[in-house]
Amino acid sequence: MGGIDEREFIGIVEDLYGSIYRMALSVLGDEGEACDVTQESFEKLWRERRRVEAKAAAAWLRRTALNLCFDVLRRRSRESVSEEGEPEPIDPRPDPLEGSLREERVRLLREALGRLPIRYRVAVVLKDIEGLSYEEMSELLGRPVNTLKSDVFRGRRMLRKLLEPYLG
Repeated sequence: MGGIDEREFIGIVEDLYGSIYRMALSVLGDEGEACDVTQESFEKLWRERRRVEAKAAAAWLRRTALNLCFDVLRRRSRESVSEEGEPEPIDPRPDPLEGSLREERVRLLREALGRLPIRYRVAVVLKDIEGLSYEEMSELLGRPVNTLKSDVFRGRRMLRKLLEPYLG
């Protein structure tokens, strides 16, 4: 009999909660929405625990969380940059509540990620933030490896252009 028992589920939550949250936050750029997506992903896993093998839980959670992120983005229905368009520059004025340089860098990176077309944002997040291989990304997204390599390259190039004024 397959599936995930309660003990395994707790271990999966402990192992993957931070990773799923970071991925959702990187894609959505909003802590509250990322928290909601993460929570809903694990709730769905709990409901489907009898059908999901423990060894497949990480991929299942990533796919579920990404689909939920896409739902959120569709609901927002505002993409700041078309896939062919040039991204707008980022406002360099720091938020007065953010005190440290690290927080400012994180804010700028999140804002820059948020300005990328979703296809490039997801590719960069999965490759550079989550550390997935191209093969894992291909399985997760159902797209060819070479297409994903191109998306990562273009996404990085767009990020570099957006962050250029701050990189010195």
